[in-house]
This record gives sequence, structure tokens and C-alpha cells, in this order.
Amino acid sequence: MGKPSINSRKSSRLRKKKREINLIKQKKSKEEELEDLQIQMIDFKRNAENAGEKILYEINKCSCENNNLVNWLKLYDEQITNYQKEIYYLNLKLYFSSSSQQQSQSVPPSPKSQPQLQSQPQSPIYKSLADYFSNQK
Repeated sequence: MGKPSINSRKSSRLRKKKREINLIKQKKSKEEELEDLQIQMIDFKRNAENAGEKILYEINKCSCENNNLVNWLKLYDEQITNYQKEIYYLNLKLYFSSSSQQQSQSVPPSPKSQPQLQSQPQSPIYKSLADYFSNQK
């Protein structure tokens, strides 16, 4: 066999150059695609961090609100307990005063001494949690 023709050699070189150019273009397009994906990944990470910070902020905010509500509930519970005690002592006082009136009407007064009841000091009513804590100090 002989040498390939000039046209064949030229077309062979052109095909080889085209293949090289196509390979270079493919390599560049893959590099650009990789760079785009890296940029998207950085944006995604940044957005995820921002969303995480917002979520943590909201969680902390809700936690503080819940703690405030717990403090209010404790305060209300304490006030209700004090009111119940006060009502109990007032009912007891009323009972003894009514029984002593009935005794004085039916029997002459005797030198018996009645047990004295000390009424609980009335707990103040607070308008806000800040008022409560300022009075506690």
C-alpha cells in the first residue's frame, strides 16, 4: 500500500483538530458547569445558615415567651392560693362570729375567750410581671 493522498491527509489533520477543539470545548463547558454548581452550593449553604439563624432566633423568642407565661402562671397560682386562704379565714371568722351571736342571744355571756384568728395579709395585685419582680427585690 502506498501513501494516503494529500486530501486524505488534510482531512485527517482537520478531523484531528476538530476533535481536539471539541474536547477542549467539552472540558471548558464541564469546568463552567462545575463552577456554577460550586457557586450554587455556596449560595445554598449561606441560605441554610441564614434560615438556621432565623429558626434559632424564633426558638429563643418562643422560649422566653414560654418562661414569661410560666412565671405569670406561678404568680396567679400563688395569688389564688392566698385568696383561698383568705376566704377560708373569713368564713371561719364569720362562723365564729355567728356562733357567738347565737350564744349571746341564748346564754348570758361567759368569760370564755374565743380563739383569735389572724387574717392573712392581703397579697397585692400586680398589673404586670415587671411590677411583681420589682416588689420582690
